[in-house]
Amino acid sequence: MLRGIQEFHMTTWLMQNVGESEAVAAEYERRIASLRDDDAPHNWLPG
Repeated sequence: MLRGIQEFHMTTWLMQNVGESEAVAAEYERRIASLRDDDAPHNWLPG
């Protein structure tokens, strides 16, 4: 549960920077997809 909260926090922080570049926007989309699917990998790139 705590990991899920931390991942959500990291994703919402990244959401604030989505307009900075296409790479940030792509990483945000990837994180949202992995949060929605428990079986998806959570090997995120640095934001």
